[in-house]
Amino acid sequence: MYHGVATHPGGVNIYQAGLLLLDADDPSRVLARSDANVLEPREPYETTGQVPNVVFPSGWIVEPGADEDPVPDEATVYLYYGAADTAVGMASATVGRLIEACR
Repeated sequence: MYHGVATHPGGVNIYQAGLLLLDADDPSRVLARSDANVLEPREPYETTGQVPNVVFPSGWIVEPGADEDPVPDEATVYLYYGAADTAVGMASATVGRLIEACR
């Protein structure tokens, strides 16, 4: 997961997150990327604050099955993210759903 800036009409910058899938043997090789962002500021604590319209991924944990190879599609990913430089949020999805977003 990565974050980037989208500039919208009127010069409004919105920080959002997308996904990409890297080759395990050569991480400089991008295998797939999400067409759309998977996390964007929508809630009041994400759209207003010290820096408005910002979400940025900070870290995630996967459970259960994080120690399995490969990690099962039904394993839950908990993503912690900063919001408007004022709050910390948590979002969740399954591994399978995140991989599907990259196809």
